[in-house]
Amino acid sequence: MSTNQFDEIRARAKAAGGLVQVKSIQVAYTFSGSNGPEFFQFMFNSDDGNALVNVKPTDTALLTQIGNAIAVLAQKQTVQALVENEQLRFLVTFPS
Repeated sequence: MSTNQFDEIRARAKAAGGLVQVKSIQVAYTFSGSNGPEFFQFMFNSDDGNALVNVKPTDTALLTQIGNAIAVLAQKQTVQALVENEQLRFLVTFPS
């Protein structure tokens, strides 16, 4: 994604109220069906409250991003997430 694309997405997310400044991430719930996990639910904690997001087990890219974001948060760096309709669209990390 180019810088211009990211800036545009971030501007739209801020305008819609979907950009979350993440302070910590918790596994909130795993919903399992007869064929295994249907989705994992994570709680993204921020100064403005909490956002619950659902991530499908097959979405390995987002699950990897969440793992990376947890490591980045441990290093006191900045993590922002775009959350729309309880779905995580992407995570972005910034140096502190």
